Amino acid sequence: MKPSMRITLAFFTAAITTALVAIAQNPPPPVPGLPPTFFSKYSGIKFVLIPAGNFTMGSDHGDPDELPVHEEHITKPFYMSVTEVTQEQWDKVMGRKMPDRSFHKEKGKPNLPAENVSIGKCRAFCEELSKAENRKCRLPTEAEWEFACRAGTTGDYSCGNSATELAEAGWFMENSGGSTHEVGVRKPNPWGLHDMHGNVWEYCDTYYFDRYDIKLNNSLRMSVRGGAYSSRADECRSANRWTQSNTAQRKEVGFRVVIEAPAQ
Repeated sequence: MKPSMRITLAFFTAAITTALVAIAQNPPPPVPGLPPTFFSKYSGIKFVLIPAGNFTMGSDHGDPDELPVHEEHITKPFYMSVTEVTQEQWDKVMGRKMPDRSFHKEKGKPNLPAENVSIGKCRAFCEELSKAENRKCRLPTEAEWEFACRAGTTGDYSCGNSATELAEAGWFMENSGGSTHEVGVRKPNPWGLHDMHGNVWEYCDTYYFDRYDIKLNNSLRMSVRGGAYSSRADECRSANRWTQSNTAQRKEVGFRVVIEAPAQ
């Protein structure tokens, strides 16, 4: 290859790399009158503002419960925790009322995700944090979760479409070593959210049905999203869904929380 061609190729490669980095660091659009982040001193949880917007929910090349693919509308902005709730944060909020019972514990690692909790205990956590902050804290809906996970992307993952790209953003079967990891270590998605793919499944406050166009009142199961340290790569896709009973407690399932934005 001629020197001039090498220079041209190097320049082109650098330009593509710069563009990809810029895309990966693209923050959510600002919302007038609302700060882009919120920090809870009481719990130590950092939140990022997720704007209102529209997106295509589901996938036509995934599992049957991801159908039908449809347009979803997030009508109000909200703040979502940057990471999954950690064992340290659980103890700060719940204290002796409900001690952390996570399966995966390691001395000197307080930022492992809280897991082995039922959705009822997650709701209790939200109630306590709501009282402390005097702001409504809750679990995300399934639509809010996927909207925030995608962060404006349309691929299998917010970081791309391959398992190689996934390994940079999440802990799953191929790179986890069979255990959870401290939150916030892998690369965040374009809106600054860590561990949306892998580490632990995350509860959504939405009843699960095996199609989006089925809306009944008799489900006893909740939707969980994101995949876990023990999941295959395809189970960590932005559109992938799983389900848990209302009372289940599993070492692969944790949660993150949202705080509702003040009315504008």
